[in-house]
Amino acid sequence: MPGRWQHMLIFWMASILLGCGALTPVRRPMQLRLEADQYGQGATSMQQLCEPGMCYVGQQVYLDESDVRGAMLQEGEAQGSLVLEFTEDGARKLKLVTRSNNGRRLAVVQDGKVLALFMIREEIAGGKAELSGKPTDLRRIFESLTEPARQPPAP
Repeated sequence: MPGRWQHMLIFWMASILLGCGALTPVRRPMQLRLEADQYGQGATSMQQLCEPGMCYVGQQVYLDESDVRGAMLQEGEAQGSLVLEFTEDGARKLKLVTRSNNGRRLAVVQDGKVLALFMIREEIAGGKAELSGKPTDLRRIFESLTEPARQPPAP
């Protein structure tokens, strides 16, 4: 029976062979906005894909896909993480928005829908943000951000 270190080595080797752990470029439009407390006053109602129902999201776009260098998905059985790596300009913007909004939630918006809401726990400096959650939710977000947009069939 393999020991703990052997399992970790197998997982590490599999992640290299499968390309896990590599930074994948963001290929589809996305926005990072703050969740709003109520409708109005610069907020709009959007459908959530991460939870049933609607939520209120501010209209100000703090970051978009041009600010993100790439994404990396790390999956575990019960918990996973999605790492977003930002450009130099994106890292500066992320630091500013997280510094002044501790305790609020940041919405990942795509195609007018909220893919996920993540709690800002501290100022994020250094150009990388790690989002944790259910592996299935994180995989959906990762694929939505990194897979090329599907073109409609030609008539």
